[in-house]
Amino acid sequence: MNSEVEERLEKIEQLLEKVLLKINMLEEKLRLMGIDSSELRIANMLVSALSLPPIIALESSKRVLEIFSARTGLDEISKAIIESLSTCEKLSVSEITRRVRAIRGKASRRIIAEKLEILEDMGMVVSTKLPNKHLYMLARCISRNWKS
Repeated sequence: MNSEVEERLEKIEQLLEKVLLKINMLEEKLRLMGIDSSELRIANMLVSALSLPPIIALESSKRVLEIFSARTGLDEISKAIIESLSTCEKLSVSEITRRVRAIRGKASRRIIAEKLEILEDMGMVVSTKLPNKHLYMLARCISRNWKS
């Protein structure tokens, strides 16, 4: 019985070594591709919170990091709004609020609308007025011709 347990532990140990080797190889490949851990962290959050495909999440995370590095002092809600708009889609306040809730766990539609006005005044977000609603998009998505 004791030798059986030792065999199983040895197999588990070998499996863990293989997994660690694969993780190290993946990290090295990502490093060579120029993808850092901040991008991966944001991309992972976007994949889980917004159910984005990984490739789109990586592209979005690059946009987010560019914006965050250009603008310091943004509050957490504004950051979550930027993350929710990072897919370069035109979204309504309600859609942005849903995404911010998925990212942060809570969000007020009124606060989101106020923050969007501030971000628009800062030139980070642009709005389009339709007959019955406003749609918002990251200004960077328009200026860099990222697809919407």
